[in-house]
Amino acid sequence: MQYAAFTKNAPGKPRNGECFLIKKHVSGTVILVMAAGSETDPCDWKASEIAVKTIAECIDYEAVLSKSAITGWVKKATGAVNEIYGICAGAKTGLAMAVIAENGKGWLVNIGPATTLIWQQDQLEEIKTGQSVELLGDKSGAINVVPFQLQKDNGLVLMSEGIEKHPLRNFVTDFSYLLSKPDPDKNLPLLMTQYLTGQERDMTAIVLIF
Repeated sequence: MQYAAFTKNAPGKPRNGECFLIKKHVSGTVILVMAAGSETDPCDWKASEIAVKTIAECIDYEAVLSKSAITGWVKKATGAVNEIYGICAGAKTGLAMAVIAENGKGWLVNIGPATTLIWQQDQLEEIKTGQSVELLGDKSGAINVVPFQLQKDNGLVLMSEGIEKHPLRNFVTDFSYLLSKPDPDKNLPLLMTQYLTGQERDMTAIVLIF
């Protein structure tokens, strides 16, 4: 598996409200996490940082990964965001997470407005999880962990709204081309430099090629 990530705060914004995590488990499973703080609530940066930090601390690198383990990580992250106090009380964040084993079997969580896309047979299609209107910090209930399967040369993208709704770029065309090439660690930064022109919001993307 090849993977890469990029994040950049909006022009004139002193602190990025988005962050990410990429970790490789001892089993060979790759864990991708992206949090995009809510810009309409206090301290978007704090909500996203706490969500990612909490998940990182929850991962047991010796344990067998499972749907229930992933659900537990998200519950812990939700609780941590709900406990933000002081001037940042009420902070919220979206969360997109993909866990992909060496055999291509994966699980996906997407809470909030992030876009999660799968690349297969030269097509880029969104994976629906049924939680697009919720955020961590909303004290939400059930957590949907959606299974998926990657085949050889398939790919996966997690992206925030700053990329999806960029005023000058077509992400479907851009990321379809990106995923058709190897070495995303080299090609993703090159693509994202083009998104800096006209950028209006924080932007984060994580790309994986299986």
